[in-house]
Amino acid sequence: MHRVLAEYPTGPIDLVWDNLNAHKSKLVKELLGDHPRLAFHFLPPYAPDLNAVEGIWCLTKHHRMANHGIDDLNLLHAEAQRHLHDLSQEQHLLQSCFKNARLALSQDSAQ
Repeated sequence: MHRVLAEYPTGPIDLVWDNLNAHKSKLVKELLGDHPRLAFHFLPPYAPDLNAVEGIWCLTKHHRMANHGIDDLNLLHAEAQRHLHDLSQEQHLLQSCFKNARLALSQDSAQ
C-alpha cells in the first residue's frame, strides 16, 4: 500500500478489493486511519465476474500454465511470474479483462 501512496502522492486513491478477510484486518483499518486519502471499496462476496484480476488469473492459470507439471514451489512461482509478465505486455488482453468486469478504463490507464 505504501508503494501506491508513493506512486500517487496527491489526491484520493480508491481501491477495489474482494472480500478476503485479510483485506478487512485490524492492520488494514489502521492503514486507512493513517492515510485518509485511501478509500477501500469491496466487491460483493462470490462475484468473480466483477473482478478484473480473475480474468487475468484465468488467462494465466488455465491457458498459459495449463498442463505444467511443476512440483517445486520456487519454480512454480517463477513460472507464474514469467507468464504474468508476458501477459502484461498484451494490453488488449488486459483491457478485455476490465471490459468483461464492466470496469471503465481512463484514456491514461489504457496506454
